[in-house]
Parts: sequence; structure tokens; C-alpha cells
Amino acid sequence: MEVRIERRADGDLAGEAGTLDRLGTVHRDSGRWDQALACYRRSLALIPPSAVRNIAHSLSNQAELWLARGDPAAASRLAQRAATDFAALPAPDPFGAAHARYLLGRAAAGLDDAAGARRHLGQALKTIETLREELGDQTLTLPFFALRQTYFEGTIESFMDLDAKAPGDGFARAALETSERARMRTLLDSLAERRSRDRGLPPRAPLLPVTASQIQELLDDETMLLDYSLGEERGVLWVVDRHGITSSSIPGRRALTPLVRQAYRALSQSIGDLEAPGRLAHILLDPVAGRLHGRRLAVVTDGLLAFIPFAALPWGPDRRPLIESYEIVRLPSVTILAALRRRATPHNSHNPQTAAVLADPVFSSWDRRVPGHPPHPPEPPPADRSDLTRSVSDLGMSRLQRLPSTRREAEVIAALAPGSFIALDFAARREALQSPAVRGANLLHLATHGLLNAKNPALSGIVLSLVDAQGRPREGFLRADEISGLGLSADLVVLSACKTALGPEVRGEGLLGLSRAFLAGGARRLVGSLWSVEDRASADLMERFYDGLLRRKLPPATALREAQLALLRNPERKEPADWAGFELQGDWR
Repeated sequence: MEVRIERRADGDLAGEAGTLDRLGTVHRDSGRWDQALACYRRSLALIPPSAVRNIAHSLSNQAELWLARGDPAAASRLAQRAATDFAALPAPDPFGAAHARYLLGRAAAGLDDAAGARRHLGQALKTIETLREELGDQTLTLPFFALRQTYFEGTIESFMDLDAKAPGDGFARAALETSERARMRTLLDSLAERRSRDRGLPPRAPLLPVTASQIQELLDDETMLLDYSLGEERGVLWVVDRHGITSSSIPGRRALTPLVRQAYRALSQSIGDLEAPGRLAHILLDPVAGRLHGRRLAVVTDGLLAFIPFAALPWGPDRRPLIESYEIVRLPSVTILAALRRRATPHNSHNPQTAAVLADPVFSSWDRRVPGHPPHPPEPPPADRSDLTRSVSDLGMSRLQRLPSTRREAEVIAALAPGSFIALDFAARREALQSPAVRGANLLHLATHGLLNAKNPALSGIVLSLVDAQGRPREGFLRADEISGLGLSADLVVLSACKTALGPEVRGEGLLGLSRAFLAGGARRLVGSLWSVEDRASADLMERFYDGLLRRKLPPATALREAQLALLRNPERKEPADWAGFELQGDWR
């Protein structure tokens, strides 16, 4: 308020109007409706008639206030005036125009004007999509799209409100299609660019989000889709099979976030407390009780739900893990599934046992595999040196422990798939991953450490051998952005490493983890981990997984489920921390 008084004393009416406008938004977001309205009106009165753009923005803010107050009629009148002013500007303001259209659509939904809601919300989203495409560079489109997720969430909420009033009019399907438009667009861009290169098409030929009918066509009679979308206060669960689409309301991010964190801790740390996972299962699965059929659940999650292994959720009257009843597959989005299926058939798909394995790398010169290695490891670097932009010698990677059980995983694959490319010890190096033998393999197994960079996901990656056979340092870190450009032919990539399915969560993009990088880099599907699985437990799981996959010729999702069930039934491995951390992402066929 002091800033406003000073500006008035200086005769700065434009500055005072702007300050009042911002103060009104603070009051509005805090639920102080009357104070917010007073500020907005006083701000508008100070704006000269010639400042049409500022007037239009002020009107939009007032419209948003009346929507929050539950008066869509007043909101509609103000938003229409704002839209008219934006349209009259000599220099376009696409952001302002899109926001006014969005508010008009939200108000129309509140007034039960279904046609108006579809028209105005559709125009708003189309503008956002156009602006995103014009940015081009992923480093710009990712934050831009994340900041505009409110438009998609509000559109979904409006469509679901209309569906509640007029079931059967297609609004639940429209909401599902809107959810698909909001998901994983930078990954979809990467897949589009790769398809363009492979097929000689123009750069970045678009891959459009799927329709509700196309989603149904992608499923088979044995598979049901559980698709979750979370707004701040409200969420939606769509249940889709080949015969229909139904929807249910669930809580939003605000309510679920603390529960998800508690459930993740309980499942990943073997603390034996299933209260939080049970409460989460009640919220996420009770709406579909009695409707699930088939043998497989394909799950699309939103926000922090990506951290939760659905396979381990206690389900049913006896609270048994969901995996005992269903095969579980995770999808980044259904549109990504469609894009993966449209990829050209790998040249070696006739031989599903073409395998490449990199395992048990050498991380430091004091590893006993280095001739004349020092008897004791050097002092580790300071613990806060985690910036992956530094050189390998400055990363603190020398603290990485050897993973001896990964050698067992390589031996299992070599025995079951003779002729496989196997790189162990010093040979498990960065250059091997970029070799033709690896890039052309139909199965790629990487058993090593994965590192995550929460500040810059592109700098996450996997660690391969950091020294050569003489103990001399070598570059052994492969970043996520480099993985995305590998050009793999893999039908399946298995990341037997720590937290490879995780990464920082970005609204609209999900978790920016290593699994995403490998899908962009050519993999059709991927097995990754949600937490750091103990070395021997991981090897036990992988041995059973590959027995099913390579000896018994089971599909990957089925082989993974049977391996997890085997550990679940083993008294020494029954805790979710030992078996539930790995999940299959991508195409289950």
C-alpha cells in the first residue's frame, strides 16, 4: 500500500493502477473477494481510455474474480468485454486473448452453455498450442507449457461439470482428450522428430494427440486403461476399455500429495506400514471396484502419482497387492503409446534374442580390478559436489559402490541368449553404448548406477566405467540428452539401476527421468526402477525376469509380473522394497 501512495504523490497513475491490480490479485487468491473487487475497480478507474490493452487485462482479472465467487454471468460479461478489447488491438496480445477466451469458456460451462464452453475453451487451447509450436526449442516449450497447464486443467474441470449435468453428451470423452493434449508434449515432439528423420519427412512432422475412440482402439480385450488427471483441488479417473469410457471424481493434488509421499516411503523402505498405501489404494481404486476385468491394467498417472508402484497397492478385502490379480503396465500417455506403435519395425525384430548387456563397470582406480590399485580408497570429495556439469573427477562419482550382482544378470542373459554382446568391467564403457552392436540390439540391458539432476533433467544420466584398465580417468557419464539421440533399435531396454524411472516432476510432462530419455532414443518399451533396489534383490528379480522372457518366451509385462510374484512369495524377498520398484513402461504387446 505504501508503494501505491508514493506513486500517487509522484503523479504516476499508471503505476498506481498496476499496483492496485496486483494487490487485487493477492486478495483474490486469498479469498478476500470484497477487497479484491475494490482494488480491481479502483485500478480500472485510473487507466486512461487509450490504454486498451491494460483495460482488457483488468477486465479479465475481474472476470476471474467473479468466477471464483461463483457468479459465471458476471464473469461472462466482463470476459466478453476483455475479448472484444483484445481483438481490437493494433498489435495482437495472444496470451491476453487466450486468457479471455478461457474465462469465457469457464463462464459458459457455469451457465450450462455447452456449445459456448466447447467453442471458447477450444479457441483458448488452440492459441496456447500455436504459441507453444512457435517457440520450437524444447528448453522454451517445456516451461511455457508447464505454466499454461491451468488452461487444460480448467477445461477438464468444466467438461466434467457439464458431464455431471448431461451424462452421455460426450463431455467425459472430451475431457479425456483434453488430458491427452496436456501430457508429455516434449517427449511427443522428440518422437515426431525421430519419425521425421527415419521416414524422410519434413522436420518435426506433427504427431497429434489421440481421440477417445482411438484410445479404445489401441486397447485389446485383455487390457483396461486407468487414466488419472489431477487438478489442484479435483481429479478425474477415466476407466477405458474397448467397449466404453466411464469417469469418476477423485481428490486433487493438494489432498493427495502428502499421502503419496507417505505411501512411497512405506513401499520403498520396507517399514512394514501399509496404512498410507492402503488409504491411497482406497482413493485410486475403489471407484473402479466391480468394473475391472481382463488380466492387464494400463495406467496413465499425473503428477506425483508417477512415484507409486500400482503393483504393490493393497487391494480388495484381503488387502493383497494388486499385482496378484493383474499385470500392470505404465504409459507416459496414450498418445505416446500410439507414437511408439507407429515406429518403423526394427530391422532385427525377427530375432528377439539379439541382446546387448553392459554391466559391472569400474568406477574408480582403487577398484581391485585395476592392476596395482591402492589398498585404500582416497578421501571422497565434499558431499555437496553433485552438479553434473562438472568433470567426472569433480563429481564425487568415486564414491559410487561397485554392483557385483549385476555381473550375475549379464551371465544369465548370456546363457539364455547365446551370441549376445556382453560388455563387463572396463569394457562397460560409454563408447560401447554408442556402438553398432548396442544400437542395433533388440534387447538392451544396462546394469549400473543412474544419477538424477533435479535442477536440470537433461544432465541426469547413467554411469559407465570411469577408468581404463590402467586406472586412468575416462569419460563414463552419459547424459539424458545424449541418450535421447542414441538412435536405438531396441524393442526393450532394461535399466537395472537406481531410480531410472524417476526424475523431477514438471506439470504436463510428468517425471523427467531416464526412462523418458530412452523412449525418445528409440526404445519401444522399458523396464525401470522407482527407487534404489538392493543389489542382490535386483539380481534375483532380473534372473527370474529373463528366464520368463528369453527361455519361456513370455511377453515382457508377463515376465516381469511372474518374476515379481516369485519374489513376493519368497519370505526373504516379500517386502515391496525388494520387488515392486521395477515397472514396465510403454507398449505391452
